[in-house]
Amino acid sequence: YVPKNGKETHSEILMPDLSKVKIICEEDLAKLKPDEVIQFARYCFCRLDSIGKDGTRHFWFSHE
Repeated sequence: YVPKNGKETHSEILMPDLSKVKIICEEDLAKLKPDEVIQFARYCFCRLDSIGKDGTRHFWFSHE
Protein backbone atom coordinates (compact mmCIF):
# COMPACT_ATOMS: atom_id res chain seq x y z
CA TYR A 1 0.00 0.00 0.00
CA VAL A 2 1.38 3.41 -0.99
CA PRO A 3 -0.36 6.46 0.50
CA LYS A 4 -1.51 8.95 -2.14
CA ASN A 5 -0.31 12.23 -0.66
CA GLY A 6 1.20 13.86 -3.75
CA LYS A 7 4.71 12.82 -2.70
CA GLU A 8 4.67 9.31 -4.17
CA THR A 9 7.43 8.39 -6.64
CA HIS A 10 6.74 7.00 -10.13
CA SER A 11 9.02 4.18 -11.19
CA GLU A 12 9.32 1.36 -13.67
CA ILE A 13 10.98 -2.05 -13.53
CA LEU A 14 12.64 -3.56 -16.59
CA MET A 15 11.87 -7.28 -16.46
CA PRO A 16 14.04 -10.14 -17.82
CA ASP A 17 11.81 -10.40 -20.93
CA LEU A 18 12.43 -6.64 -21.54
CA SER A 19 8.84 -5.71 -20.65
CA LYS A 20 8.34 -2.75 -18.29
CA VAL A 21 6.20 -2.69 -15.18
CA LYS A 22 5.09 0.78 -14.04
CA ILE A 23 4.78 1.17 -10.27
CA ILE A 24 4.11 3.88 -7.70
CA CYS A 25 6.40 3.92 -4.66
CA GLU A 26 6.70 5.67 -1.33
CA GLU A 27 8.39 9.06 -1.31
CA ASP A 28 11.46 7.69 0.54
CA LEU A 29 12.45 5.90 -2.67
CA ALA A 30 13.63 9.29 -3.94
CA LYS A 31 16.62 8.95 -1.57
CA LEU A 32 18.07 6.00 -3.55
CA LYS A 33 21.05 6.54 -5.80
CA PRO A 34 21.82 4.64 -9.03
CA ASP A 35 23.28 1.13 -8.48
CA GLU A 36 21.62 0.72 -5.06
CA VAL A 37 19.55 -2.44 -4.60
CA ILE A 38 16.11 -2.48 -3.01
CA GLN A 39 13.55 -5.15 -2.22
CA PHE A 40 10.00 -4.24 -3.16
CA ALA A 41 7.92 -5.92 -0.44
CA ARG A 42 6.39 -9.20 -1.57
CA TYR A 43 7.51 -8.63 -5.16
CA CYS A 44 11.21 -8.72 -6.08
CA PHE A 45 14.70 -7.29 -5.68
CA CYS A 46 15.70 -4.52 -8.10
CA ARG A 47 18.70 -2.30 -8.81
CA LEU A 48 18.14 1.38 -9.50
CA ASP A 49 19.62 1.98 -12.94
CA SER A 50 18.84 5.63 -13.60
CA ILE A 51 16.62 8.57 -12.76
CA GLY A 52 14.83 10.24 -15.67
CA LYS A 53 14.60 14.00 -16.15
CA ASP A 54 10.95 13.75 -15.04
CA GLY A 55 12.02 12.01 -11.80
CA THR A 56 10.94 8.52 -12.84
CA ARG A 57 13.19 5.87 -11.33
CA HIS A 58 14.23 3.07 -13.72
CA PHE A 59 15.01 -0.27 -12.05
CA TRP A 60 16.39 -3.58 -13.33
CA PHE A 61 14.68 -6.69 -11.97
CA SER A 62 17.20 -8.86 -10.07
CA HIS A 63 15.27 -11.79 -8.61
CA GLU A 64 12.22 -12.69 -6.57
